[in-house]
Amino acid sequence: MTDPAKLISTPELAARAMATVRKWQADTRVDQACPICSAPGLRIVDKSSRPHMSWYEFTCQACGLDEALAVASSAHTTDHDS
Repeated sequence: MTDPAKLISTPELAARAMATVRKWQADTRVDQACPICSAPGLRIVDKSSRPHMSWYEFTCQACGLDEALAVASSAHTTDHDS
C-alpha cells in the first residue's frame, strides 16, 4: 500500500503555506521549509496567469507534497460601485 498523498488540507496548513509563500516572495534565493513536514528544500513555483487569482505550486521531496494552492486577489472594484 502506498502512503496517502500529502495535501494542504486544513486552514492551518493553508495559512502556513501562505506564510511560506510570503517569505519566498521576499527572497526567492532563500531555502524554504515545507509547510507540512518542515523539511528544507521546498520548491515553490508561481503559476499565476489571471489578474484575480494567484496559484502557487508546492513540491517537497522529503514528504511527497505535490499540490497547488489558489489564492484570491483583493476584491476588484470599479467606478460603477455605489
